Amino acid sequence: MTSCYNDCDSFVEARLKILQEPQPIYSFLYESEVRKDHVYLYADPAADKKWIRVQLKHWEGEEEVSVRCSLVSDSLERKPHFHRLAKKIGSQIQINEYQEGEVLKLNDCLIAKFPKLSIVRTKIPNNGDREMIKVS
Repeated sequence: MTSCYNDCDSFVEARLKILQEPQPIYSFLYESEVRKDHVYLYADPAADKKWIRVQLKHWEGEEEVSVRCSLVSDSLERKPHFHRLAKKIGSQIQINEYQEGEVLKLNDCLIAKFPKLSIVRTKIPNNGDREMIKVS
């Protein structure tokens, strides 16, 4: 059995490690565009078409775990962003401030992936029509 904790100190609090970061450039979509199957937010590099993934390290609890992602502004306060995250579930589109990841347990590892995410544009007065996000 392989362990996710081999590289960890003997006593560390639970924390998230980003395994696959979002692609660095992404065009915001209108809600009608989210229904298409080729407009997802992928992990970097986007050409590989893999989902964003994180690992929960040092989790020793027995209760069920959920991992959420959200879109925040790039400011000191990290406020919720005015655009929203969308997730395609079957033929439905769920638009929310955050989205739940799909959590898998592999041996003693908890991995959350975020499939079929998109960023949906919300109209902002005086902000122009074209906008892109750059993740640094």
